[in-house]
Amino acid sequence: MVFTGTLTSKLLITSVIAAPIALLIALTFASACFAGEETVHLTILHTNDTHGFLTAFDTEKAYNAGGAPGRAALINEIRQSNAEAGENRFTMLLDGGDILENNAMSNFFKGEADIEFMNLVKYDAMSFGNHEFGFGMDNFMALSKKAAFPVLCANVLDAKTKEYLFKPYIVKEIGGIKIAIFGLTSHTLFYNSSASDLARIEFVDKDAAYARILPEMKEKADYIIFLSHLGIEEDREFAKKHPEINIIIGSHSHTFLEKPEKIGDIHIFQAGKYGECLGRINLTFKGKKTVSMNSRLINISERTSGELVKKYKDLLDPQINVKIGELGATLENMSKYEQKTPLFEFVLKILHDAMKTDFSMETAASISGRLEAGPVQLKNIFRIMPYNNFAVIVKMNGSEIKKLMDYSVSKKKTPFFIQTYALSFDEVNGAAANIKIKGEALDENKIYSVATDNYMTAGGAEDGIIKNIPAERKEYSDKLIRDLVIEYIKKSGKF
Repeated sequence: MVFTGTLTSKLLITSVIAAPIALLIALTFASACFAGEETVHLTILHTNDTHGFLTAFDTEKAYNAGGAPGRAALINEIRQSNAEAGENRFTMLLDGGDILENNAMSNFFKGEADIEFMNLVKYDAMSFGNHEFGFGMDNFMALSKKAAFPVLCANVLDAKTKEYLFKPYIVKEIGGIKIAIFGLTSHTLFYNSSASDLARIEFVDKDAAYARILPEMKEKADYIIFLSHLGIEEDREFAKKHPEINIIIGSHSHTFLEKPEKIGDIHIFQAGKYGECLGRINLTFKGKKTVSMNSRLINISERTSGELVKKYKDLLDPQINVKIGELGATLENMSKYEQKTPLFEFVLKILHDAMKTDFSMETAASISGRLEAGPVQLKNIFRIMPYNNFAVIVKMNGSEIKKLMDYSVSKKKTPFFIQTYALSFDEVNGAAANIKIKGEALDENKIYSVATDNYMTAGGAEDGIIKNIPAERKEYSDKLIRDLVIEYIKKSGKF
């Protein structure tokens, strides 16, 4: 190339030389900035809906699934592995709530064993689940004080003081990255709590509760984790409305998400139920931004005897492996929810007779399994009746009963179908017809007494009928239906 001595050629020479120099300076500057951003690796381990399952159990797919000893061994192994891998590798352990009920160990010790285990493996936080008040509000408040980690919930307040009952959120600094973790719980808290406890709290709409804390979290944190106890359906809807959230670690719906669901830029995770799996999320940050994410569910099997579980098991066995009666023939319960079974008839008859009502009813999910012929031990009753359902008498007119039975027909093959004793009907064109109570045709203007449980009375069947019946037509008792069954078997001896 030949250049003349003109001004234009001089400018061209200058630009040709200057352009690479400018590019070199820019790349050097960018490299220096990038080099200044440290890489931080965070492993989030998560569980949900463990419901007191500290001992291993059998499923259709696995023998000796879950179990606290195996879970603890795996958690400790991952923590140790991260610690040995070098600097800027961190581990966080979270739980989505519902640590109580549905298991004999939890029912007997009212969650004490569960909290002690969570302290032992060093959970960082848990969300407040709808079953946590299953043994009463005071019981869980005492457990929360024993917990070495915070319980999170932004939508439950003290009714008197209007203060948060639990911490709405926390901010944890991990390798210089500030991570906000907040919790919200499900409206089904109303179905699993006593009327007296519900009078002590104020339940806030989840979106309003979140809006209250969001400005603080955005100001204080670089990354937002929603530790949810709403269930997968509500998590999806919440993610659509609140794109500033980074990830949702869910619970309540007992969903096994082998791969996270993605709503916009938000990933939703959940690890099933009963501690059968441990969820693992691997995050890599450059500076304040996430540059990679992967996750999986890890199946847990029993690995060691576990001193903690053995301690409580040794205390439990003498109390629960006690013969209370003798059963002549197995009471089957192979129901498709809408089918009447001998076991449901047995339990509902006891409820009906004890409460001296016109008929009795419970949702189809209130009893599980069957009662085998032969010696009946206390543990057998806790197995078939895992929930702490209290007996309630409701005064219902015939018109309300008709609407409820129509609703029940619409819920066939679901846990919301309503099993009854001393009430029968035919299904005609998708509705209840020829309804009879103790053999007599239903009178839609007559008031009937109905024995049921606090779950149904609070609206747990999602029927929109019983919940709206005035309080003066509801008579609550302090009798667990499970205890009524135990008392009956003890008195009967052989049955």
